[in-house]
Amino acid sequence: VVLAAAMGHSAAGALIGRGALRANEASGNLPASMAKADQVTGHMKGMIDGYVQKYDDEVAKFEEADAAMQKVIDASADAEGKQRAVDEKLRLKAEHDEKLRGIAGVIRTLDSAVQSMRAGGGEWMDKYPELKGKVEQIFTAYPALL
Repeated sequence: VVLAAAMGHSAAGALIGRGALRANEASGNLPASMAKADQVTGHMKGMIDGYVQKYDDEVAKFEEADAAMQKVIDASADAEGKQRAVDEKLRLKAEHDEKLRGIAGVIRTLDSAVQSMRAGGGEWMDKYPELKGKVEQIFTAYPALL
């Protein structure tokens, strides 16, 4: 307050502002807008983690169901029963692929949103190599339709 009276309010404010900025830089704090972007990125990463888990759960669930359907096919005595089981297995496979494609699309959308918030440089997922590897596998299995 004494400094503000001696220097004038605007000059003291500028000096204090510069000092606060230097303190933020020295302590690793980010300007408010960048901190907010990092906070949003963290939330989006959490959402992507959730969808990657959902993808993995769907893969595991399908593998179990597919193995069970194969047992039904192998155990079918007549050709008509076997054909119905094969048809059901194909239907389940199509539903499974559609579900995985949808999950991959959501992950791609969230990734694009995070990329658009980042000012200059680099893949944001480079900080998370395990997540990046899983997402790349998903994107390879279900590439974007252009």
